[in-house]
Amino acid sequence: MAENYIGDHDPRNPLISPLYAEMSGLPPILIHVGTDEMLLDDSKRIAKKAEDAGVNVTLKIYDKLWHVFHLNVNAMPEAKTAVAEFGAFIAEHFE
Repeated sequence: MAENYIGDHDPRNPLISPLYAEMSGLPPILIHVGTDEMLLDDSKRIAKKAEDAGVNVTLKIYDKLWHVFHLNVNAMPEAKTAVAEFGAFIAEHFE
């Protein structure tokens, strides 16, 4: 999948991987990730990099959940909670 995503571009291009982006000056960031998510380690790395750059970052790790679990908002209490959390985050920081 990485080859399909990256093509013949530099994988360190920040538009391809935000791990290589300059983080200073970004607005507050909320990251939701599950422990069964293939991007868990990358999410932790991005949160740390943003924090080190002085960005207000919140990393919320949901136990035993997967990529885009939020889509199950009508079937899972955890998804409903997560959607409410990012709604509250947006209201708090971007009103």
